Amino acid sequence: MSKQLKQAMISILAMPYFKNDSASSGITVHRHENAVALKLKDASFTEELKENYPNLSKKILKAWSKTSDDTKLKEVAKEMPNGTFMLQPSGSQGYPDILVKDFNGKFVALECKSAAGAKPMWNDNLPKQNGMYIFCSSNYDKTTIFMGSDVISTGEVELLERQFRSFKDNDARFEKEMAALTGKLNRNWKISPRPQYSQYGKWGFTNYFKHADREKCEKNALKFALGK
Repeated sequence: MSKQLKQAMISILAMPYFKNDSASSGITVHRHENAVALKLKDASFTEELKENYPNLSKKILKAWSKTSDDTKLKEVAKEMPNGTFMLQPSGSQGYPDILVKDFNGKFVALECKSAAGAKPMWNDNLPKQNGMYIFCSSNYDKTTIFMGSDVISTGEVELLERQFRSFKDNDARFEKEMAALTGKLNRNWKISPRPQYSQYGKWGFTNYFKHADREKCEKNALKFALGK
């Protein structure tokens, strides 16, 4: 990647917990990713607006996040200058929070996580292998960074996603059975399976700040930022 991106990540790594109402610099911002964006700007990156890239769709970004194949992404965002970034290219709930086009033309996904405790909330999104994650905790008042590939393997992703597909298959069978009963009381009922991915176990597995591999993960993220 670039020295500028590594510089930004070193600065981000030194950030305390970010409160949603202000950054430590005193500049008023409203989201964690906005505080990260300030660090990118300090490292000579400039911001691009999503509205200028109407063909940059959620579908394209989702495919890139899963396969790391940026052929289509390069095509639809070819006018995006090197050394720029875009906030929420997939919307407020989409991945990634920040799309960076580094000074060498490579695309990088930054995902911002914050929590009271020592582990991120993943909800319905598993860590992406080539995603760079920025996680801050109010309990520790610190930030750590890591690559998705350092916290979950491709095998684990495949198994978790396969298990969720089996939940959906069972739901389809349930709905057929339920349809035979629906209408007798002029009421309709259903249940919707939703993915809720989470980590569990003792702190040695789940604490991102005391984990034995924390320093290794941070170094790997910085190496990725530098392109090594």
